[in-house]
Amino acid sequence: MDRKELKATAKAAFKANYWKCVLVSFIMSLLVGGTVSSSANTTTNAAVDGTGSSNVKELIDLIKNNKEVAIAVASIIFGTIAVVSLIVTLIDAFLINPLKMGGSAFYLKNTDDSDAKIDEMARGFKPAYKRNVLALFLKDLIVGLLSLLLIVPGVIKSLSYKLVPYILASDDEISANDALKKSTELMKGHKWEAFVLGLSFIPWILFGIVTLGFGMLLYVEPYMDATNAEYCKRIING
Repeated sequence: MDRKELKATAKAAFKANYWKCVLVSFIMSLLVGGTVSSSANTTTNAAVDGTGSSNVKELIDLIKNNKEVAIAVASIIFGTIAVVSLIVTLIDAFLINPLKMGGSAFYLKNTDDSDAKIDEMARGFKPAYKRNVLALFLKDLIVGLLSLLLIVPGVIKSLSYKLVPYILASDDEISANDALKKSTELMKGHKWEAFVLGLSFIPWILFGIVTLGFGMLLYVEPYMDATNAEYCKRIING
C-alpha cells in the first residue's frame, strides 16, 4: 500500500470534517486515559496517603510482631487491588471498549462521508452491544496474556487484531469469534506494513509533545485515527 497516498487521503477526509474528528478523538483519548489514570491514582493513594505517614512506623512494628495482623493487612491490600482491578476491567469492557469501537465506526464512516455524524459513536452500543463487548474483551485478554509472556508476541497479536473494531462496525451480523478470525486472516502479510505505518507518526507525536498536547488534540490524534480507518477499510474491502 502506498503510505504517502494513504495518509494524504486520510488527511483530506479528516480536514473535511475537522471539528467532529477532533471531538471524537478527544473523547476517545480522554476516556482511555481517564480509566488508566484513575486506576493508578486509586492504587497509589491507597498505598502512600500522606495523612497516615506518621503511623507507618508503628504499623510496620505491629506487623513484624504479629503474624495475624500481617495476614490481615496483606489481605486488605491485595483485596483492595483486586477490587479496583475488577472495577476498572468492567468499566473498560462494558463502556470504554464500545466507545472506542464507536470512534472507529465514526472514522470508518468519515472515509466515505464528509458529513459523518458523531452519533456513529453509539455504534458500539447498538445493534450488537453484547457481541461488541465480547469481541473486544477477548481481543484485549488475548493480547494482554501474550504481552505478559513476551512483548513481541503481544505486539504481533495486537497487529493481527487491528481490524477487529472496524469489522464489528461494518458488519452487524458477524460473531465475536468470527471477527477475531477474520482480522487475523486479513492481516496476514500486512502486520509489518501496519507496524511501519504506526512508526511513521513518531515525528507527529513528538510535535504533539512539544506543543504541550495541543498539537495532539487539534491535529495529530485525529490524523492518526483517520489514517488507521482508511488503512483498515482498504484491507477489509480488499
